[in-house]
Amino acid sequence: MTYSAEYFVGVVAAFLDQLEIRNALVVGESIGGTIALLLAARQHPAVARVLAVNPYDYDGGRGLRRASLLSSLLFGVNDVPVLGATVTRLRLFPIVRAVFEGGVERRGALSPALARELYRVGNRPGHYQAFMSLVRHWPSWERARAEYGKIGVPVLLLYGDHDWSRPAEREADARAIPGAQMRVAPNAGHFLSLDAPDEILRAVADLSIGGPTSSPVTSGR
Repeated sequence: MTYSAEYFVGVVAAFLDQLEIRNALVVGESIGGTIALLLAARQHPAVARVLAVNPYDYDGGRGLRRASLLSSLLFGVNDVPVLGATVTRLRLFPIVRAVFEGGVERRGALSPALARELYRVGNRPGHYQAFMSLVRHWPSWERARAEYGKIGVPVLLLYGDHDWSRPAEREADARAIPGAQMRVAPNAGHFLSLDAPDEILRAVADLSIGGPTSSPVTSGR
């Protein structure tokens, strides 16, 4: 299985088609934000508006390496034969927790229970192979930007001020998407749904006021 941007967009599009969803406000965080933007760019009939939260579409997909020195070291060896697979398989809870904490800004945003659950999920058979495939295909998310100019629905870009993206990269997205609006949530990191969930709810409400929509659809994290 190739875990590329094209694969994820195809799966979400098939889901929307299967449920015959139309006129939806599509909400996505991280790569989910980029999925939502690509669906809009391809004029999927389900998409009436998009809320893209910290879309992950910059620096050749290496944004996670900006989270911390530890993240940079871990994901820097992913493509090294044998070594990359070994490091990914031999994951320890304190390391996994530290990597996730690099995506939040507010103290306590990542609860111990959630950190432990994320660790358990990551230990499922086959997870490390899938994650390594995702990392190796990270550049496909930045290539998605080439399609943003085709978007013809209202878009709100919502970033945490401590997101891994840099201001110039955020502004590049805003320029690439016709009519896009952009907001920056203070004291918040990449996992905005943990740091500042109220900011996301406020953005959903504001977009919904713009016209009738179905219930918000989340395109992933």
